[in-house]
Amino acid sequence: MILDTLSSIALSVIAPIFVVIALGFALDRVFRLDFATLTKVNLFAFVPALIFDVVSRPHQTSLSDLFAAAGFSAVMAVILFAVATAAGRLLGYRPSLRRAFANSVLLYNSGNFGLPVARLAFGEAGLGIQVGVILVQSILINTAGVFQAARGTRGVRAALAAVARMPAPYAIALGLAVRIAGLRPLPAAIDVSIHTLGEAMVPFALFTLGVGLSKTDVRKVAGPVFASNTIRLVVAPAIAFGILAAIGTTGLLAAVLASSAAYPTAVNTALIASEFDNEPDFSAAAVFFSTLLSAATATVVLAIAKAAYGV
Repeated sequence: MILDTLSSIALSVIAPIFVVIALGFALDRVFRLDFATLTKVNLFAFVPALIFDVVSRPHQTSLSDLFAAAGFSAVMAVILFAVATAAGRLLGYRPSLRRAFANSVLLYNSGNFGLPVARLAFGEAGLGIQVGVILVQSILINTAGVFQAARGTRGVRAALAAVARMPAPYAIALGLAVRIAGLRPLPAAIDVSIHTLGEAMVPFALFTLGVGLSKTDVRKVAGPVFASNTIRLVVAPAIAFGILAAIGTTGLLAAVLASSAAYPTAVNTALIASEFDNEPDFSAAAVFFSTLLSAATATVVLAIAKAAYGV
């Protein structure tokens, strides 16, 4: 069973990710693509469209489970931020690297990695719960994550202004309002346009990551990347199991939430690092290697979660 799950994740989730990353890497070596422009297109067009589409669309889960997942993810975020900040200080990282390091631990790939894994492992009910995790992660990436990245190279006021300029937080608020008010389905012209833009986000972000990696000397950031990957893929799931035991959560909800804590660093971490020129080489490498390693680590955590919670 574990081998079947590992094979499914490797072939259905991991392999397609690396094919698209490799294409971006190869084309940049030939054409020297403009990474900054690719990043802006993603952050200001595709990301808000995807967020609105996912958040506003009804799923096969109750609002209580949705908000329970969101609450758990918020608690995890506070703890992981504290752990990453302490680790960055203990390891003697410069302030800009400490902020990028914290983002690489705090922000994980709950969407284009988490959604297919949740569907494969837990079916449509698990997919609905994962949307609650996506909700919190989307808010974090586009508020705290953007602030951290911007703060690495500019003052507090300028960093706050950078957060206010990002469209994704407004897409989250609008998507929640549409879902709670029951305004779906939207007019076809609007719905199809938003969905089409949102569908483009994942492959375009992965392609952009490949372009970024083509411009990165991974050897210079090997130490911080190893530390980041260890916390993201090993320490974070252990913390998640501890929180779930403390609050007495069991069953499908607990299994999905524990598994989500083992997902790799979010691709958007590399995008916002590039946008604000805050340790982009480290961020791109952290995303790449955490995604590679998670083929094994996420599967182990998934197997433990299914056994522990009887799912």
